[in-house]
Amino acid sequence: MAKQTRTNVNEPGGLIPLSDAKGWHVREGDPHVQGWDVLASNGTDIGDVDDLLVDLQAQKARYLIVELNDNVPGADGRKVAIPLGTAQLDEHDDSVRLPGMTAQQLAGFPEYQRDRFSRQTENTILQGMGGAPSRTTGPEFYNNALFDENRFYGARRPGGAQEQRIPLAEEELAVGKRTVQAGEVDIHKSVETEHVEREVPVMREEVDVERRPISAERGAQAGAADIGEQEIRVPLMEEEVVVEKRPVVKEELIVKKHAVEGTQEVEADVRKERVDIDKQGNVRANFEGGAERDRNRRPPNP
Repeated sequence: MAKQTRTNVNEPGGLIPLSDAKGWHVREGDPHVQGWDVLASNGTDIGDVDDLLVDLQAQKARYLIVELNDNVPGADGRKVAIPLGTAQLDEHDDSVRLPGMTAQQLAGFPEYQRDRFSRQTENTILQGMGGAPSRTTGPEFYNNALFDENRFYGARRPGGAQEQRIPLAEEELAVGKRTVQAGEVDIHKSVETEHVEREVPVMREEVDVERRPISAERGAQAGAADIGEQEIRVPLMEEEVVVEKRPVVKEELIVKKHAVEGTQEVEADVRKERVDIDKQGNVRANFEGGAERDRNRRPPNP
């Protein structure tokens, strides 16, 4: 059996694509999933299985290498590594299902690069699935349900455990915002009449009439006088006040609005399904995942 160069997983054993593992093949009876369609949780075809990433030391598959299609935003043709236990083989069709994964989640997965796949990459994948990075550096890193082959093959593996699935649902509170009109401000102007009084200086001409006696010398110089009627007109001028009104802009009104951010509390009751596990008799069972209520029941009296 030829020895292959292993990718750097920071620990002995390493992971390599099954297609590069000379002399290694899928266990007899297990389906060969290369080329099978991969479906997201809503049934959307998001790509196909390109290869399996295997742990030769443990002789187990750890990841599916999936080539994404254009149903995953911005990821057409990109390859990602998906933990084997998060996928499940369809019981009837040759397809792989990802029950808890959406196309949007896969878009955030790091691109699979054979020569750069490391334990840090694996922790990034776990975080992308909502989990916490593991501090484990040895092979025990894979001792959890995310890498469980039995969950992946299910009933498609000969002798595999028949599973019955009970979906657990819970309500999530979706809070959105929309813009509505809360009120309005009407601004209008009106005309007011104000009586104004001003004192204005004006000029006018008046007539002063002065009667003077003429001396004999001036009378001789004036010559003989004509006796008759004579009229002299002297125009008198005065200033007249002229009132003129014209509109003049004295000030302006600026109207603007601005947004003020505040907080508002919303309340709602959400429902969540819970699992109660009743055991009767001497039952040994391993439970994985979230919190369940494990209740022991006494056997009925004969």
